[in-house]
Amino acid sequence: MTFRTVLAASAAAVLATIVGSGSPMAAQLKCWANHAMDYPVNLGMVKMGEIIKEKTGGKYEIKIYPSGTLGNENSIIEQIRAGVVDCGTLNSGPLSEIVQEIKFLNLPYLFKSPDHMIRVMNSEVGRDIDKLIAKYNMMPVAYYGSGARSFYTTSKPVRTPDDLAGLKIRVMSTAVFVDTINALGAKATPMPFPEVYTALKTGVVDGAENNWPSYESTGHYEVAKYYTLDMHTVTPEPVVFSKKLWDSLSDAEKKIFQEAGRASQDVMYSEWDKREQKSRDIVVKGGAQIIETDVAAFQKKVKPVWDKHVTDDATRKLIERIQAVK
Repeated sequence: MTFRTVLAASAAAVLATIVGSGSPMAAQLKCWANHAMDYPVNLGMVKMGEIIKEKTGGKYEIKIYPSGTLGNENSIIEQIRAGVVDCGTLNSGPLSEIVQEIKFLNLPYLFKSPDHMIRVMNSEVGRDIDKLIAKYNMMPVAYYGSGARSFYTTSKPVRTPDDLAGLKIRVMSTAVFVDTINALGAKATPMPFPEVYTALKTGVVDGAENNWPSYESTGHYEVAKYYTLDMHTVTPEPVVFSKKLWDSLSDAEKKIFQEAGRASQDVMYSEWDKREQKSRDIVVKGGAQIIETDVAAFQKKVKPVWDKHVTDDATRKLIERIQAVK
């Protein structure tokens, strides 16, 4: 996309002017990731690491620990804050349980599309959100994403919000997400992601919600064959470094890390587009039914979620600025 190309070119131009200092021994930075190594988010982090290593003359090297091997996301947030883990890509849902000031990023239909989210997070609005997260001993250098989340169900298609009435829908254990499901008439059922396949297959839950690659790669499409394109949530995923590490960097090194993060976004989103299309093709061939719906009807039903969670002027102003980004 044009915006992404301009973003990458701009970041690359800045990076070309930065000269890193050499070091005979690379400091290996421990970075957490929730998905397998070939996942787009991880490929973005790999690119970021390559740039950091090159521009610091080999002084810093990123080692990615994929598939949640260092712990679940909630524990990793605390480990990054404590400086035990150096960096990671975090979903804004679990992160907002700590950084309450950013819980509005999880509001349903806040962003017009995934591309709108990218534009927002690379604007001055994103820099102000950086400051909110930094207060909690984490420094964002980039914002990745995971497309749009939509509902999928086992026993019947969801064409309108009324079709969700009474259905048990798995959701992340995040207040805004739980309230969104309940506002739509379903019964929010928080549970760890690895348990969802079995819960769908055995009827413990009637459905879940997620993006295309997660729906496909987990095999959820095999047991929940109705995928409704309501696209209720688009959330940024900040790439953060621990304050302990950040404070040890020189000003020149901080600039390298920031520009490397920005440059890596283009790789991540390009890989995401390819992965999303591949997942679509697989689930359609696997017999899943893709359902178009009236998004406006869903937007109307979730207004109480906005009323509950947007309660201060600072948040309202940030939301106004987000909605003003074209």
